[in-house]
Amino acid sequence: MQELGPDPNFGGDRDPLSFWDFFDVTGDRRIDVSDTLLILDHFGHGPNDDPLDDLLDRYSPDPAKPWQTAASADTNGIDLTDALVNLQSFGHDCSGAP
Repeated sequence: MQELGPDPNFGGDRDPLSFWDFFDVTGDRRIDVSDTLLILDHFGHGPNDDPLDDLLDRYSPDPAKPWQTAASADTNGIDLTDALVNLQSFGHDCSGAP
């Protein structure tokens, strides 16, 4: 499992049992501009305005490991913070073996 590897750029240093800790919202197992653009497309949505909003609203609980995310409990909905959290893992790739 790549999640157990040491390099976050290849999906490592994450919890393989946590859906939330790889901020790939497009489902292609890569965190790239498509993910960030999808988040920005939902900018300003309140909680539960769209079924996808729960997936896009995240935060980073550990400042030392900003690529590890969790479901947000805030009531702000989709905002710039969500896009910035996504950008902390920009370029990370879990699509194949490193």
